[in-house]
Amino acid sequence: MPIVSDGNTLSVLNLYVTHGHNQTKLAQNFLSASAKTSAGIIERHKLSYIDSLTGIPHRRNFMSQLIESRENRLFATLFID
Repeated sequence: MPIVSDGNTLSVLNLYVTHGHNQTKLAQNFLSASAKTSAGIIERHKLSYIDSLTGIPHRRNFMSQLIESRENRLFATLFID
């Protein structure tokens, strides 16, 4: 089942069942609700790093990349205002 947000496929939710398994409406509704919930979680996580209106990364994104970059490596930062 695709995990979709704003018309974009973010991921796919797969469920493996035994041969001969009959799909019920309850199971289908559960998968659909799980996909919608997952899409919301992914979108909120994305919005915590990038501004939805401008597409510009937030300070949280900068700090995350800064911490990741400086581990055992030389690095430089450039701030333009």
